[in-house]
Amino acid sequence: MEEEIAGFRLPDIPPVYTTPESRREFLIQNYWTHFDFSDTSLVHKPEVTEQAFVDYVVILPGAEPEVIATGIGNLMRSAAAERTLYNYFLELSEKYLYDPNSPMRNEEYYIPVVEYHLGQSWLPDTEKQKFDYRLKMLYKNRVGEKATDFFITRASGQKIRLYDIDADYIILYFNNPGCYACAETREMLLNSLFIKRLNESGQLKVVAVYPDEDLEEWKKELPIIPERWINGYDAELAITKKELYDLRAIPSLYLLDREKKGACKRWVCSGYYKICKRDLSLLYGFLF
Repeated sequence: MEEEIAGFRLPDIPPVYTTPESRREFLIQNYWTHFDFSDTSLVHKPEVTEQAFVDYVVILPGAEPEVIATGIGNLMRSAAAERTLYNYFLELSEKYLYDPNSPMRNEEYYIPVVEYHLGQSWLPDTEKQKFDYRLKMLYKNRVGEKATDFFITRASGQKIRLYDIDADYIILYFNNPGCYACAETREMLLNSLFIKRLNESGQLKVVAVYPDEDLEEWKKELPIIPERWINGYDAELAITKKELYDLRAIPSLYLLDREKKGACKRWVCSGYYKICKRDLSLLYGFLF
């Protein structure tokens, strides 16, 4: 039986798809079958179009990356038939998948959107440059790939390489002094019992990095950083000058494994408690 979600019609899933995985794969790739991409009035019906997009993103986690990329590509390809709707889905993708403050943020899902957009022949040069740069940053420090190495200078003057830090997991925590969201995130990391336990056992190390140049302000906060954390700054300013990491929002956090590979999704605690709490729950689920 065909289903309805806020006026949006889902496709029938053929009975041949019997497992939850196969049913989800079919739905991801055929979700937009009955959506009328020629009806520009749907841009003004967020209860239908935007809600359908949100519901679509909800079913993506856990599917194979190529399945997700195909499904998102199908969406953008269908939307491209009508420029108004295409631009609307481009905006929705940015709002939910790319904006640092989005609780649904997932840059891996956003990459196929940007790749498809860059393939449009009508794209103005200024917009092409914008999305070329965006894609370049999205490709950096991805899940399953080794994070970019850099030197961390501690208050004592000691320099250490990220790659020389020995731990099963590293929480790489980029922060700024005087930043309310950073203080909130720091408290959340401190109050997490499982992070504290892993930190004390040496399995996990929190590496706090200040990427900017006002060292006087940074030094003022030294007393409030836990001694067990590795706390330092980027003396060469390589992170910002060479754009080693995409720090569109501060604080930004990365979870790395022993090989310094991205162990789970890049996550940002952006000052919204519920987002930080959700991300720490995901981290807990990954580690255990």
